[in-house]
Amino acid sequence: MKKVITIGEILVEIMATEIGDGFLEPIPLVGPFPSGAPAIFIDQVAKLGQPCGMIACVGADDFGRVNLDRLARDGVDISAIAVHPDLPTGSAFVRYRAGGATTHSLVMRSRSGTIREISSEHRLSKLRAYSSVDFEH
Repeated sequence: MKKVITIGEILVEIMATEIGDGFLEPIPLVGPFPSGAPAIFIDQVAKLGQPCGMIACVGADDFGRVNLDRLARDGVDISAIAVHPDLPTGSAFVRYRAGGATTHSLVMRSRSGTIREISSEHRLSKLRAYSSVDFEH
């Protein structure tokens, strides 16, 4: 069987436990949860029994460790995932609100020095048109 390889970000998600708007005041949070679209994809490939690996970078921190541990446990070859000694693993803060969710992501690239910040609005009304999942419960 050929090996599936993906390249991309690895980060953690930290989620608010209460529905609301934004992160302007202290609120209860849960996490960190291993995340990043390429990492989630390759983890699922491994769970299907397909040989696979990932090329990426995490920080030498707990957020990087939680991701590496999960990927390795699930069967992903992590030998091409670098661990940077000075830069942190990326993080995304998620808070659900009435009718959707707000995501704030911060990903840092060590080699280029790029810092990418993304804020996204996820609208449940749009998802309902394409999914049978009950997003209200």
